[in-house]
Amino acid sequence: MEQDNFQSDICKNIINIYMESGIDKVTETMENDIIQVYVALLGESPVVLSDITEMVLKKMPYDKFEITAYWYSFLLKLNPTEKLLCEFLQFLLQTNQISPNTSYFLFYQIKSLMFNNSCLDTMETKYLIWKYFEVIYKKFMEKSVLKDASYIPLKERNQGLILVITEQFISLEHGPTKTALDRCSSIIERLNKEVVLFNTGEVFSLNGYVPLFSTMEANYISEYLNTTSQLWKGVTIPYIQFKKGMPDIEIINDVLLSIKELKPLCIVSIGGNSMLANLCNSIVPVVAINLCPSDFEYTCTQFQALGRKMNEEDEKLLARLRISKKSVIESVFTSGLKEQNLTLTRKQLGIPEDKFIIAVIGGRLEREVSIDFVQMIKELDEKKICVVFVGTFENYESFTLKYEIKKNCVYIGYQDDILAVLDSVDLYINPLRKGGGTSAVEAMSKGIPVITLSYGDVAVNAGEAFCVADYFQMAEKIRKYEENREFYINMSKVAKERSEVLLNTDDEFKLIINEVLTRESTKLQSDCPGR
Repeated sequence: MEQDNFQSDICKNIINIYMESGIDKVTETMENDIIQVYVALLGESPVVLSDITEMVLKKMPYDKFEITAYWYSFLLKLNPTEKLLCEFLQFLLQTNQISPNTSYFLFYQIKSLMFNNSCLDTMETKYLIWKYFEVIYKKFMEKSVLKDASYIPLKERNQGLILVITEQFISLEHGPTKTALDRCSSIIERLNKEVVLFNTGEVFSLNGYVPLFSTMEANYISEYLNTTSQLWKGVTIPYIQFKKGMPDIEIINDVLLSIKELKPLCIVSIGGNSMLANLCNSIVPVVAINLCPSDFEYTCTQFQALGRKMNEEDEKLLARLRISKKSVIESVFTSGLKEQNLTLTRKQLGIPEDKFIIAVIGGRLEREVSIDFVQMIKELDEKKICVVFVGTFENYESFTLKYEIKKNCVYIGYQDDILAVLDSVDLYINPLRKGGGTSAVEAMSKGIPVITLSYGDVAVNAGEAFCVADYFQMAEKIRKYEENREFYINMSKVAKERSEVLLNTDDEFKLIINEVLTRESTKLQSDCPGR
């Protein structure tokens, strides 16, 4: 205990040295030292972490923007709480001197924190980050070439052209990339219209960067800059990619003028945060396709397609933001799956051939597999059941040794053909997380039942039949699937039927576009298009 106190006291002293230095610049030395402090404090008690959090907040130099933003990002990584995030967002809302690009950079970093920490994903934080996005939108609009008279009436628009704007396009294993391609294909094949897919590369842009603790940066494929089309399931899709460093207002203004000349029928935004897509509201109707079907996009687009029915909390949030419910199109979030090209056996995958196989699939498993989830795994009979982790689990070896689940589990890493892997799986289970929706659809398409907590995208996609209240119920349900063959067969049919709904992009997307055009006739008036 004395050793623990000694270590936390050293950490406090290091923090104090930098907090009392009076500088408004995060140096490389400071970053390295604070990383060491963070590592030393991992695993400390909530009391110690709260004590350090309060110490930093009392000394926070709010008049020094860069250093304040850094300290907030450090605390949110060390000890994430709703109260702390709300304070940070309030600080940003009250700060006027930073550039639109820095504000946009910070918005995406905070959005990532909320996505990866369910404790930060609350009604209050949603309200504040949405308000923050509105502020950023207005900053960019002030620099835009567009004026109020830029909006093109329906009768003057090209009825045969729809533009699709995505903030990231990388690979066929990437959910938003598949979502963009799927919608473009539907526009061509089902709506019989021309399409152009724009990749702005705005997601997690470092344009406007300020030092934060643990900055997120998105992948960007430079080779696509010279690509003029993408192929998806036999359909050729015209494609334009912008150079890295968006949102760049000069480029955006040039593109806005070009779009105004094209006069598209409407614009589909894959996700809701592309500044280009939001500014296009002043030209034609824009609909955001939510990438998290379980939640709203924080957006100023005229419409957004929510992947589920709205509830009472949703309506309260919209009312507080003064957003009409008519801007939200209740829909089903559909997916397009990468085609299966392989046939793999359990032996080839290194999976036990004589056990009931449960899959946990994800690209951030080191963040998503919690201690509570591990405790649930430990309750399962290791002689009958094996948990297979698929995807990216960076600290798998040390994690499974530390929590003594090595015998229960197998890690097969990233798999290019996930549908081939799923042929060897009996059940899909989902830890507490926001994402994972696409992999659950892939599993159900194979007739594999799902078990998930009632939170996040997997719960929305799978539906109530596959939801449980907690990890205790999850363990019970796993055992039932393993022991009761008749129950398994019935739920396998339910999973398959649900997947057919979730894979029907053509019909669902056509309904969304028709609804956009219908609702446009009663266009809402507000400060921000879409209100």
